[in-house]
Amino acid sequence: MAEVSIGDGAVASSETVLKERVVYVGRRVGSSGKIAHWYMPVRREESLYGSLKKYSRDQAIGAVFEISRPADQPASTYVAGEHAPRVVDVWSDEAEIAEWRVLDRAEYQQSVVVARVRRGLREMPDEFDDALRVLTRHFAKLNHSQRAALLPLVQARILGGGN
Repeated sequence: MAEVSIGDGAVASSETVLKERVVYVGRRVGSSGKIAHWYMPVRREESLYGSLKKYSRDQAIGAVFEISRPADQPASTYVAGEHAPRVVDVWSDEAEIAEWRVLDRAEYQQSVVVARVRRGLREMPDEFDDALRVLTRHFAKLNHSQRAALLPLVQARILGGGN
């Protein structure tokens, strides 16, 4: 199989497969609200792109992958077989990797909290929703200072179980 260079790091073969190197930058919440695994092209000419599935089970933030794409479908990536993504290097900028790790943890934690809240709200009886609407209407009549003063009282009553 002959390979032909088509630019900075990308290669096409006689099977019309484009190859590119990308670095794994960690998990981020995607536009769908789901956590995705994000990759940055090594050339940095393009923006990050995400995948709901990891390219490799044991990938680490900062791992550089060689990925293969069908030439006629450049938005697709082979994920299995002979053209499956493979780790070929490690990103050299340790400070950048450390920053990606912090963002990864923060985004993942945020997604866990949001999922927990959504599950909790789905199970909330309608009567609680009605009570929140009443509180919202009453709070709307108050100015900012009054709301700020009343909110801790409402919270204490709810958490303390007082009437």
